[in-house]
Amino acid sequence: MSDHAISIEKERRSMDAKTAWKLSIEGDLTDRHAFRCPDSYCNIPLTCTNWRKEANHKNNNRYYFTPTSHEEQHIYGCTEASEHETKDSKNTEYELAKGQIRKNGIIKMKKPVRQVTHHPSGKAASFSKSGSSGNSNNSSYNHGKQTKWETRHIFSIASFVRLFKDKKTDNSKQLIDIGSSLLSLNDLFISSTEDRPLRNEVRIFYGKAKIKTSNLGEGMLEIKFENSSLPKVFSNISSLSKRSDTSIVTRYLDKNKIATVYFRGIIVDTHGGYDKFKSYSDNYYQNLYIE
Repeated sequence: MSDHAISIEKERRSMDAKTAWKLSIEGDLTDRHAFRCPDSYCNIPLTCTNWRKEANHKNNNRYYFTPTSHEEQHIYGCTEASEHETKDSKNTEYELAKGQIRKNGIIKMKKPVRQVTHHPSGKAASFSKSGSSGNSNNSSYNHGKQTKWETRHIFSIASFVRLFKDKKTDNSKQLIDIGSSLLSLNDLFISSTEDRPLRNEVRIFYGKAKIKTSNLGEGMLEIKFENSSLPKVFSNISSLSKRSDTSIVTRYLDKNKIATVYFRGIIVDTHGGYDKFKSYSDNYYQNLYIE
């Protein structure tokens, strides 16, 4: 449930749900479905509750926006998604992935990306191509000349972590498509204690770590894996703390506590002769999972 949304009818004006409800009562807004999530990487269609219904003060009506379709939930890491919606979205994606594995299908790792579309005002806007629920993303995968499998796109690192930790999943089976090859979950996940971690390849690096404020820049934190040669992970504190799925970072930040951290990305060599991490997608918060 979201408190705010972008109104398509009002030329992408941001408004809270109670304002939208009032405008519907006045007849100034006519379509309860003409709303979009304000998060620039989400923008899923939203629907306003209690549309054109007179307030019942005895029932203490609550006004909010909810995803228009159950199959199109807020994208992973959306700032507008409630804790309940984030949990529901992750569960939906995970169950779809599990179903795909049961069918001997392929799981394709995908980045959440934005696309340009147009709305009735005639102005271009940036909308996400896909939500984290994995809807409408089946395709075919050809491996060799004769074998063909169905694939399902999975976006969130959380779903991969759950699959990796699920004792019913065969972690040695090659079922993860990362674009260049098929990997097993054992191939995809790299322990932070490995002596020579793979470079220049997308992997999920995990292990025990401490999180503290960084002097790299204002509002930045750093994650240092314990007893590891892995480089540090740097991210923006605000980006992590304001999202329900990564807000757990505040429990560990500067507390000298050990967290288990999963980071999806690439180890790259720098001109200075040392390694650094590069995240799988542009936003680091979409590639961190902390527990």
